[in-house]
Amino acid sequence: MIDINEIYYAIQAINSDSSLDEEKRTIRLQIYQTLLYREKAINNLNNLMKEIIIDGKRLEKLSDYDFFINEELEKNRIFIKGYILDSKFISDLKSKGIVNFNFSDIEKYLKQYMEVTDNKVEDIKIAVSLYPKLLNYKDQYKDMYIRISEYLGNIFGEDMVRNSGDIRLKYQRIFERIERMLSRRLFDLKAKEWLEELVNELFSYYVNNTIKLPIDTQIDVNGTKELIS
Repeated sequence: MIDINEIYYAIQAINSDSSLDEEKRTIRLQIYQTLLYREKAINNLNNLMKEIIIDGKRLEKLSDYDFFINEELEKNRIFIKGYILDSKFISDLKSKGIVNFNFSDIEKYLKQYMEVTDNKVEDIKIAVSLYPKLLNYKDQYKDMYIRISEYLGNIFGEDMVRNSGDIRLKYQRIFERIERMLSRRLFDLKAKEWLEELVNELFSYYVNNTIKLPIDTQIDVNGTKELIS
């Protein structure tokens, strides 16, 4: 994790350094602005991730462990969708002739259902709360790497989108370009390390294309973080 204050300090130092020519100033600012965006995006994702893990661990208990939170986000989404659709709550809706509904409808019907039923639906309430958070996390995660690819594309003057050419050749070419840029002293060794970290992270996302949650994070059901291992 990069100290965000260090990034702000670096940006300030670049802007105040009158000895830098325009190319060096631009490249260095682009690197640190990319890092700044990434750190803010990760912070937002971490906050949402904590909510997901809290809801997931609550659902584990309320479902009598029919559900276990999985490190792969998509597996959680698929299971929870099925868990909601296979519930007695949905069966009761269908028995009343309500068979066509979207997720917003489910939230509305669940609120009405809880007012008139003695059935315990706390697990469905948590599942209905968790499902859109998983979708939101997925969207934010993908958006982050789209933006990072745009930032890096501006730095390298090359399209960094995943399907724009052979990914292995592109990866090799980018690292060769980093070395050439360093030899021209467009940035220092510290900035080079951070730039390489950004490139590695982006290409790792392209290759793996799987969003994983840190399920070893231990959080109590009241939402107090105890330990991140």
